[in-house]
Amino acid sequence: MGQTCAGGPKCRGLSSVLEAIRTNQEPPELTDLQQAALTAAHCVLRHRSIPQEVQDRLTAVLGVPGVVELVVLCGYYQMIAGVIFAFDVPLPAGERDPFITDATDPGGASRE
Repeated sequence: MGQTCAGGPKCRGLSSVLEAIRTNQEPPELTDLQQAALTAAHCVLRHRSIPQEVQDRLTAVLGVPGVVELVVLCGYYQMIAGVIFAFDVPLPAGERDPFITDATDPGGASRE
């Protein structure tokens, strides 16, 4: 996970949020909008309805088009992941699987 964020101040603290999501933990210090978006993404990826109160919070800030875009993007990335896994698309040469920790794979194996 040695990648850096080129967004400057907007990216401060982003690595801890991404690490929490990667390890299936609750991310620290999310805004109400970020938490609502994360809840919506979890619902979409688990093929569940987004609770009405979450839809309402998202719609108040993003509008209906923004909420639809969020849902479509979640579905799009899920579809791409399905294709990658269905055909065993390898990681780029030398890259480690970010979802295998040193604790579960002491050799740090790549998916190649």
